[in-house]
Amino acid sequence: MNQRQPHVGLVLFDTYVGSFLWTFTANCLHTGARQRGVRLSTVAVQTVAEQAAALVQLLEQSVDALVMKPMSAHDADIAAILHQAHLRGIPVITLDSKISDCQVSCSVGSDNVKGQSMTAEYIFERLGKRGKVAYFQGDQGVPAGVLRARSFTETLSRYPEISLCHEITVAWTTHVSRRAEGARHMRKILAQTPDLAALIASSDEEALGALEVIEEAGLTGKILVAGFDGAPEALLAVRDNRMVVTLRQRPDLIASHTLDAVLAAMRGEHLPPMIFTKMDLITADNVYESSLDALQMMPGLILNLADNHLVQQRLQQAVIANQQRILQTVIAVSSAVSHIRDPGQLMDQVIELICQRFDFDYTALYLVEPYDDGNVPTHIALKAFNIGPQMQLTTQAHATIALGESALMARCIQDRQAHIAHDLKDGEAGCVQRMSDVRSELVIPLSAGTRAIGVLDIQSLKDHAFDQDTFTVLQAIAHQVGIALENANLYAETLRRAQEQVENQQKLLTAEKMASLGRLTAGIAHEMNTPLAAVRSAMSELGQLIDEYESSIDDPQVNAEDHHGIAQEMKSAVSLASGSAARAASFVQGVKSQTRDLSTREHINFDPVPIIRESILLLSHALRQANCPATLQSHVEQPVLHGSPGRLAQVITNLLTNAIDACQEKGGCPITLTLLPQERYLELRVSDQGCGIPTEILDEVLTPMFTTKAYGKGTGLGLAIVHEIVTTDFRGTLNIESTVGQGTTFVLRLSTETMPVGAISAT
Repeated sequence: MNQRQPHVGLVLFDTYVGSFLWTFTANCLHTGARQRGVRLSTVAVQTVAEQAAALVQLLEQSVDALVMKPMSAHDADIAAILHQAHLRGIPVITLDSKISDCQVSCSVGSDNVKGQSMTAEYIFERLGKRGKVAYFQGDQGVPAGVLRARSFTETLSRYPEISLCHEITVAWTTHVSRRAEGARHMRKILAQTPDLAALIASSDEEALGALEVIEEAGLTGKILVAGFDGAPEALLAVRDNRMVVTLRQRPDLIASHTLDAVLAAMRGEHLPPMIFTKMDLITADNVYESSLDALQMMPGLILNLADNHLVQQRLQQAVIANQQRILQTVIAVSSAVSHIRDPGQLMDQVIELICQRFDFDYTALYLVEPYDDGNVPTHIALKAFNIGPQMQLTTQAHATIALGESALMARCIQDRQAHIAHDLKDGEAGCVQRMSDVRSELVIPLSAGTRAIGVLDIQSLKDHAFDQDTFTVLQAIAHQVGIALENANLYAETLRRAQEQVENQQKLLTAEKMASLGRLTAGIAHEMNTPLAAVRSAMSELGQLIDEYESSIDDPQVNAEDHHGIAQEMKSAVSLASGSAARAASFVQGVKSQTRDLSTREHINFDPVPIIRESILLLSHALRQANCPATLQSHVEQPVLHGSPGRLAQVITNLLTNAIDACQEKGGCPITLTLLPQERYLELRVSDQGCGIPTEILDEVLTPMFTTKAYGKGTGLGLAIVHEIVTTDFRGTLNIESTVGQGTTFVLRLSTETMPVGAISAT
């Protein structure tokens, strides 16, 4: 039975803010982990907060151990997280330095106290134990910086004739480069202390920055410079006698001892609190020996120290070409996924780009099917794939498969981690598309937020087909594809919701129109019924008078006076019928003018007074029923508005209806419409003495679909429509004056300016 592969989480400085040493250490840790059969998950961070988040993330992945480079001597969040790890029995190994008040298995790294003392003593002895020196102190928020500063102070105390002129703290965990900070501080120091004898720095980066300024001033060799870490460029500076000393730490030994400590802690073995690794004081006398000893870790340094041998040049060119290929692949995928909105087209394009740049035998993208129970994915669907010429299918391809048929995919979806299978035997391929002679398979999750939405599955007929560079670029591609797919789905969902919103708004507008029509129907029926009844009554009476007149023609007893009387009664009946018919015709004309559909292009100059009166007439029945007499007071001679009469009628109807509703609680109240002259405007005030509008909702009443009425009693669009018509059709403003319990006044300012010629259509 195969033992489970140990899973170790590693949290280091991002190369943007961390020392170059930890870039080497990370490489050595990954190499050593592969040799020991350890799975290493690395997270690069730039701040203490990011470090805390990374530790939480790794604990959620159920790692077996944690390795971290502390970014702070003490942090409450870090301490709490490491305490949780201790309670779970997860060993924690810190690199380079300890963390206060934290339970860790041990710390592995160089002796910072001894190392800083070694460089300081070397400089002090070179100066003959006297002279002016400057010290670039390390970040005091980082344990290593604290230890090195303390060691320098203790060493300085043993040299009474050494004068410390400048002690400057350089931040180690900011986005400002340590090298740039070293140069900036050195310029100030030289301006203040021209006879400076030496600079001792707590890391190589700030020492190299200061060295640039010293060289610009022509003081190379006159000011001794010491660094710490043994970075490649610092070793070159020592070789060229520009820097006199640096302390080379051993990332290979740090990595080796760390992994040994991790495995020992996982076995339950007792470990010492601190494991110190070997350090080398590098001077011009031993720089070549030290550099050659670090051949496997620093190929770039060897290339610079050697005489540009042809083989070395070719190797460098191959590395550069590979990095360019990787960069071009990522750029090509980024360009493709940034503008494609269709998920299917996006996945086909990604598969094509991967196949163009890599020699894989099978490449496919699968997406998780909708969850059956809303939580755990059970099926995954093949969406895009490419099969190489040497690959043969041994089973039929499936569009949708159960995750249980693919162990690699199931694990990938569950833990959202990439999984690699090497040296596969026949029939062991994790993909349900089982291929013959497959030897390597890589499955990478496509993530969206906190869940996996699919996988990128790659198979090869070669053993160990996926090196670190290939793995890195494929992870980057999968990450971009996951985000792009999620964006594409969100884009489609946004379009769908926007369309639904448009349709819902149309439905609500239709409902508002129907509601307005319903409110008018009762009034129309009542107002038409009265004159029509009078016409019928008059016509009936007229018929009777005609019969009476006809029967009296040959009657000798009916004299001329009687005939005149009958004729007068006929005239009265005809007059009554005509008046009632005229009243009905006037009402019909009012309905016609109110309901005429004038588009926004059919703007005319018109007198608003008849339109307002007709609107009151149409609602007369509703106004009488609500005990709300409405009157119009016009203080304008020959008023003229420019716009749509039908749209103004809609405004008046909605405001009157709103006023009727506001007066219901009081059993009715008068409604006054006042027309006043203003410069370039007509001011129409619609006032009621109803319940008023509370101050807290006054700003919301014009918002579409806002209503204080019970469900089903209003659409919340009436006042919103009024506001839209006033501001667009009549280029005016709408303000509301209201006092709770006393009433409300809607103040409409409607433009009287005529639109340019050509924008007005005559009627």
